[in-house]
Amino acid sequence: MVVVGLWIILVLGKLVQLLDRCIHLFCIVAVLQTVPMLYEKHENKVDPVAEKTLKELKKHYMIFDDKVLSKIPLASVKAKLG
Repeated sequence: MVVVGLWIILVLGKLVQLLDRCIHLFCIVAVLQTVPMLYEKHENKVDPVAEKTLKELKKHYMIFDDKVLSKIPLASVKAKLG
């Protein structure tokens, strides 16, 4: 009786897992189909925001490069790889 109960729980768990994956796949397909259409419709509003965001990202990367990445010693990394 215990084995049958555990087997039923196992089968139900696999069905729920399959349903979860199907829902994720559906959401991905829906996003991939609607985002390009929305971009074409609102391209004149999206592009300026994207340009501003890219400038901000570049500025933040330069700060990160100056404060963090430039302080990593490259000689030790090259010695380990070579």
